Amino acid sequence: WVGLTMICVGIGSIAWRTIWFNTRSWCLVDNVPISLAQGTHYESGELPGNRNARYEINIYADNKIDPKRLKCLLGVLKPGPTCDASSMLRARWVLSSAAKTIQGDSADTIGYGVDGPAGTERMIGDFHNEKGRRYKLSVDIISDTAGLNVTNPRLYVGVQDPSLEFNLVVSGLLRVICIAIALLGIVILIGDLSF
Repeated sequence: WVGLTMICVGIGSIAWRTIWFNTRSWCLVDNVPISLAQGTHYESGELPGNRNARYEINIYADNKIDPKRLKCLLGVLKPGPTCDASSMLRARWVLSSAAKTIQGDSADTIGYGVDGPAGTERMIGDFHNEKGRRYKLSVDIISDTAGLNVTNPRLYVGVQDPSLEFNLVVSGLLRVICIAIALLGIVILIGDLSF
């Protein structure tokens, strides 16, 4: 019975944690292709958020042009001698819910973004999600940045705080511990049956 209990606890805990993790709204908009041509309008469907958390609205672009130029055009670098503000990506966004509307402009977030070996991301806005509230997001591109469409731009809205990374680590550790408990239960069960 001890072995069977350990197997059930190990497998049950992994299943419970997986179900819990997969039902959290870590990401509200996941890599939706978006044109960066002037006048482009994107509107999401209803975004159900089941977490009280801060979310970022990001544009991702692949490094298919010179990375420094890409950072300038996306607005990851602040305007200066190497980056002309007039050629940077500019967008307006509106997040609406039944009782309230939040509006933002990407000019407020110039310089917020990161680059990596595969691509560059630029935050164009952020907001605090209230658990249980349903939102709709609309984004309008107001800059003439159609040349960036060769970089396969995508829109992403996801959790900004470190809770996602923390929960991934916790889930990984829990999985290792639960597998060890289940394996020990199997060893106990086999040992008991052999006698």
